[in-house]
Amino acid sequence: MSYTVRLSPVYKLVTVLFLTCCVGGCPGSGSSVTDPRIVDPQSIKSCAELVPILDQELMLIQQCTTAAECGQVLSYTSCGCTRNLVARLDADLSLFDALMARNLQLARGGQEDCRSFVTTCDCPLADGFACVAGRCTWNYVMWL
Repeated sequence: MSYTVRLSPVYKLVTVLFLTCCVGGCPGSGSSVTDPRIVDPQSIKSCAELVPILDQELMLIQQCTTAAECGQVLSYTSCGCTRNLVARLDADLSLFDALMARNLQLARGGQEDCRSFVTTCDCPLADGFACVAGRCTWNYVMWL
């Protein structure tokens, strides 16, 4: 009998951050800590490596405290329109874009479980952007 262990995305992220710290030097050890945002996307060899890094980057670029901070639409994160994810206006999207390009390369190479953004394609009406639970999103208009 064999078992397959599937790790949660949070566990994967914590593991990546721990390994990044300890390889680059842990705080208090006298060594410098490697910045987790310094990633060469082309060095990522599998979806298992990519997903936690991409999810961490999404978390960073979507963080907000007010709706006024939000407004960069992240293309190709849904089938389009108001289902695409939204980032902060001041967020640098270059790493996210490079990670998404690598995601596509890995998927074309036959990798499984790459990060996909599956959404419905109904394009709900939105009135600008919102900050909900600390993350940028659309300010969806409710139909009565």
